[in-house]
Amino acid sequence: MEMFQGAGVEDDESSAGSARQKVRRRLEVETLETFIIDEQRKRERRRDEAPAVELPLPEPELDRPPRKSNTGDESPKRGVVVIDLLG
Repeated sequence: MEMFQGAGVEDDESSAGSARQKVRRRLEVETLETFIIDEQRKRERRRDEAPAVELPLPEPELDRPPRKSNTGDESPKRGVVVIDLLG
């Protein structure tokens, strides 16, 4: 009979230890998620505050020729192409 009582006590201790481990793991995950979010925000701030490089590009031409209207049989053929990568 004492053997069964001792086994019950060990089960309680191991389940309490398991519960502690779960709580510790949850806290570690929450801490890691918070760290990742903070780091992402820091990177976004650095990117927003970083000076932008301005390239010497020519101005766009405003005098473009008008587009050709696609009437009749000369209209381009358009469609959808489905590519099956899994099969």
